[in-house]
Amino acid sequence: HSIPYAANSDEDGQHMLQITWLLNDEKDIKQFTPMMDLALSVLDYMLIGTSSSPLYKRLIDSGLGSNIIGYGLSQGLLQQTFAVGMKNVKKMDIVVLEDLIFHILRDVIIDGFSTEEIEAALNSIEFQLREGHTGSDPAGVNIFLELLTKWNYD
Repeated sequence: HSIPYAANSDEDGQHMLQITWLLNDEKDIKQFTPMMDLALSVLDYMLIGTSSSPLYKRLIDSGLGSNIIGYGLSQGLLQQTFAVGMKNVKKMDIVVLEDLIFHILRDVIIDGFSTEEIEAALNSIEFQLREGHTGSDPAGVNIFLELLTKWNYD
């Protein structure tokens, strides 16, 4: 169920639409296995992780909004989610955008990903994991916070 939101008024181009999927519901409140977490991370990266990812690219190229919101997979809570949408959408384009998101995902299901795309995603994720860039945060604090998301619900 999606609910459009007007930022300030009914002015055109001031709306946002985000669709969020709950990946595990209250009947199955348990953490995903590490393999499932990795698989979801790879899928997230392939769908929206780069400017050439199909979901990201086709949404931006659509011109229906100014920027992507939602940013994909969220694994920090017990109930994991996947969210995507756009901001600065015209009111008349809200339904068009919602339909486009579902259409893109259907296309990905039908067409899948090439072996080269999968290998490139795995290489990028492996590099990110090996490098462990934490920005300005100390590496130990970053590792602790990452582990805390899993320990929090044991």
